[in-house]
Amino acid sequence: GPFDLTAAPDGRVFASVAEHAIDVWDPETAWVETHTDNPGAVFGIYWADDTIYYSVSNHRQSGALMKLDGRTGSVIADAAESTIFREPRDLCRAPDGSWVLADTTLGTLFIIRDGGASVEQLGVPLEEPSTLAADSSYLYAGGEGGVVRIAWPGGSPEVIDARPVNGLHVVGDTLWATNRDWGVFAVGTDRRLDLPDVRRPGRMTGVEPLLVADWGGGGVWAVSLSAVE
Repeated sequence: GPFDLTAAPDGRVFASVAEHAIDVWDPETAWVETHTDNPGAVFGIYWADDTIYYSVSNHRQSGALMKLDGRTGSVIADAAESTIFREPRDLCRAPDGSWVLADTTLGTLFIIRDGGASVEQLGVPLEEPSTLAADSSYLYAGGEGGVVRIAWPGGSPEVIDARPVNGLHVVGDTLWATNRDWGVFAVGTDRRLDLPDVRRPGRMTGVEPLLVADWGGGGVWAVSLSAVE
């Protein structure tokens, strides 16, 4: 089923599927089709610059930041000097335009600048960082150890929520997160969305409605934020 989600400006929604494909859903036709079945072992996906950037991991042994050119992928970066990427499960564009990967196996973030010419590690006080989000001032990283925010660039990571998270997504002034116990919730608060039928909420995209991938049930759910904002 869908792992990660990203939305294009024209309303199309893309989903990474079971480490082997990227699907696309067109809301005008309500039709889902395979966008590409040749991306590699895809995990995170992110729409930018009129295409899809994504992360791959081959059995946690090697990984890369990729860019989709047509229907095939090209490698932007796969190592920071001698440290090869292992399991980059998510990617995000930081406030300054650089790319950030969360490598769960290595327990670190990678910052990629200048089209892959510059790659550096950034340590965070998180167990198994696995998901990322950003707004105009901060980068957010989450995983089994909770959520940290980093004033960007150059800030020190600070823990803002101790709950484990599967996904992070910024809508307006709210950072939404997901996990099995809380469902979809606002980081740092007790606010949560009513989604009783979602078995294991994962990654999110969209603004209104918010779209949530169900890692347990295999579908994508839509929920209106207008009643809770």
